[in-house]
Amino acid sequence: MEPHRLSAGRASLLTRANGALANKNLRATGRGLMATTAEKSAELVGRLERLPFSRWHRNLFALCFLGVMFDACDFALFGM
Repeated sequence: MEPHRLSAGRASLLTRANGALANKNLRATGRGLMATTAEKSAELVGRLERLPFSRWHRNLFALCFLGVMFDACDFALFGM
């Protein structure tokens, strides 16, 4: 008698079900969720570090500096 063969659709469904079960087990222990969070954080930090410092950033920095400076002068002159 020939062994039973799965159709492509059923094999795909079983593979996804096994993968979901494995992910559920990892999340239950906390290791899977932390690993994905750490990977996403590392990817985000890498993307931010690759961004160039543009004229827009310089202008924002200057505006923030002036705001803090005038606030400090106001506090020094008039108090709270």
